[in-house]
Amino acid sequence: MSEITKLEDSKLSKKFFERETHKVCRDLLGKYLVFQNRDNFKIGRIVEVEAYQGFEDKASHASKKKTSRNEVMYGAGGYYYIYLIYGMYYCLNIVTEKESYPAAILIRAIEPTYDFTRDLDKMSVKEKRVLGSGPGRLCRWLDIDKSFNGVSVEGEGLYVTPNIVRTNVRTRSTESFSAEASKNNRCEIVTSKRVGVDYAGESANNEWRYYDVTSSYITKK
Repeated sequence: MSEITKLEDSKLSKKFFERETHKVCRDLLGKYLVFQNRDNFKIGRIVEVEAYQGFEDKASHASKKKTSRNEVMYGAGGYYYIYLIYGMYYCLNIVTEKESYPAAILIRAIEPTYDFTRDLDKMSVKEKRVLGSGPGRLCRWLDIDKSFNGVSVEGEGLYVTPNIVRTNVRTRSTESFSAEASKNNRCEIVTSKRVGVDYAGESANNEWRYYDVTSSYITKK
């Protein structure tokens, strides 16, 4: 799998995430989330995200006070914040903005584009939605768990890259990728209320969900 290691050179830096949260949300759509270890290599195009920002956002884990669970959100931008829901599903967030100001972006949906262990081209959209449409589903597919909590986006194993082009498709064992510019990351961005935050009072009305309306992998329209 050495052919794909060059993608690591194009990974987004912490500086990308140290900016204002809503700006990062828009810029993150169409980028590619990459999982890589010795046994597998998976890529998903980010098509849906949600912003959680500041002390007044009642939908945010950080709205009340700093705890051992949410302390990563109070750190500098560019680190993963992973938590468990319903006792069985992990959710992937990336911390944004500056230290001591709690803000993060939840990755809600990705479009599966490559999996070293299976041929996604032979799967239907319905089958691939099970892999990437939903925060718990995408973490399960990408093998994301609490071990990534507090890890830098510049680290190994999980990172975001701007563009991906498959440059060699002779066989699955010799496929290679590059970070060349591609038309595949263009998005038609729409905003709406976040999903499942009715408990958050007025904050539930914030249209802080961003998604590519042309994608078949968003959680709902």
